[in-house]
Amino acid sequence: SERRDGLYFSFSQTSLWDLSSESKPFYDSSYRPEVWWHQGGLPHEWLGAAGLDVQAGIGHESNGQSGGISRNLNHLFFRPVARWDLPKQWQIHVAPRIRMLMGLDDNPDLPRYRGIFDLTADIGQYDGVKVSTSTHIGTQLDRASFQMDLTYPMLDLTHGWINCYAHLQWFSGYAESLRAYDQRSDRVLIGLSFIR
Repeated sequence: SERRDGLYFSFSQTSLWDLSSESKPFYDSSYRPEVWWHQGGLPHEWLGAAGLDVQAGIGHESNGQSGGISRNLNHLFFRPVARWDLPKQWQIHVAPRIRMLMGLDDNPDLPRYRGIFDLTADIGQYDGVKVSTSTHIGTQLDRASFQMDLTYPMLDLTHGWINCYAHLQWFSGYAESLRAYDQRSDRVLIGLSFIR
């Protein structure tokens, strides 16, 4: 379903669980509240798209730690979102985003790895499979990252018992976690998602 115009708030969290350690701790967590204004119905005929919206807002990201492993940043962002409708209820979304990073006292070189521009795109069905990709590149154009997510609703498979999504993710690059933003990682992760 498409968003209505107005003010939105979101909170997302990513926690990396270190199952190889003896006590199985969480290696790092990222907490991401955001507030933004969503405006839809913009002229889009020249794109051949079914819709064009824009989002502008402010966000925060931190790992809730102190001392040498403390990481946090604030950012202003602007993101246009284009949608193309395909047969059999398939849709394509493309959403480039530009950010102005602030509050980098604990990690002033973070933009070199996280960058100020990212691109997200997906193709999928509302009640079916969806493939999403996201990529960003550092400010010196020498640190890039790519992530692909494959999700599928579990509602039919569990006969209505579980309303979530089976989730397969592949990540390759830098800044997967705030704690190790300057270290390259390559991972394949399997899990469940409650939204996508």
